[in-house]
Amino acid sequence: MDSFELDLILKEDDFSMIYRGEFNDEMTYELMELLNSGINDKKWVRKRLSYLVAECFQNVIRHADTENSDKPDPILITRKKKGNHFITSINLVENSEIEKLNEMLSALNKLDDSNIDEAFHEALQKNQMSEKGGAGLGLIEMARKTKNPLQHEFLPYSDDESIFVLQLKMTSPDQEPITMSIQESMDVYNEIISRNIVLLRKGNFKQESLMPVFNLFEANLAYNDEDLKIRKKGLYILIEMLQNIARHGKTTGEEHEGIFILSIDNNEKYSIETGNSVDREHGVSLERDLTELAGFDKIQLNKRYKHQLMSENPQAGEGAGIGIIEMFRNCDGNVQFNFESLPNDALFFSIKVLLN
Repeated sequence: MDSFELDLILKEDDFSMIYRGEFNDEMTYELMELLNSGINDKKWVRKRLSYLVAECFQNVIRHADTENSDKPDPILITRKKKGNHFITSINLVENSEIEKLNEMLSALNKLDDSNIDEAFHEALQKNQMSEKGGAGLGLIEMARKTKNPLQHEFLPYSDDESIFVLQLKMTSPDQEPITMSIQESMDVYNEIISRNIVLLRKGNFKQESLMPVFNLFEANLAYNDEDLKIRKKGLYILIEMLQNIARHGKTTGEEHEGIFILSIDNNEKYSIETGNSVDREHGVSLERDLTELAGFDKIQLNKRYKHQLMSENPQAGEGAGIGIIEMFRNCDGNVQFNFESLPNDALFFSIKVLLN
């Protein structure tokens, strides 16, 4: 399933957040909340990261073509690896803009810190604005805050447009700098495109970090005019699936590690998938219960639900609790699950639900 394969691809990441789709001010706010809920760095690091992500968002908005839905969606990728934060935006730009952007970025990458500060204040005083509304100032400020070269590349797309890849790196002062190539980001981009993923979050799913996931999920469905009934069902199922990570997943210290994926198929139907590692003994018990539930009809599911509801603790035990049973009841059999072997006597548990 997608969660297992992508968890392997992102296995070195302490935190990953990938968003593909509509870029607007509301989505910017929700993504900031989602980012801040998953990053445990010092306050100044989180603040700087939020600025950089917001500026990358604005950079995409400046180039957005909202009138042509046939073009590839822009994507924002944020990853934390060994104390290094990487932010990558991938979007289309007109070929006529490439020379100016390339010149600006190449010039910025040759400046030291003092010269970048000087360039920023000079541009600010002159109110230097591009036709796209401040792109120059935004790039200068990115260079100031990251204190690293701005990696960039232009990949051919059509006679009139190219794919613009902009990658930022910010390293915490007490961490050893590492590198990540643009090709590695493009490999992730291609995986996201091929799997029709809209949103991915990998990292800690502690209780207080769940609300931003709900908010962004709801905002995405609302923006795409998804039926209210589907939105309500989706939120209920999402709550149970994210709680499931905290309930069944292995923990590291106080962190409940897992991965969440929201996808949309060619028929514009959403699916929710989560994945996390579990102890083998626990996983075997859970797989047995899920296999049994998958073979039940509605009458049998209702009977099991009532029986579990009447027990002293509906969520107790190693197997499926009342929340998972309710998920099967609400999804008309559109529940998939899988268990993959991991080292150290563990299993990777994936569960996926189609919203219809």
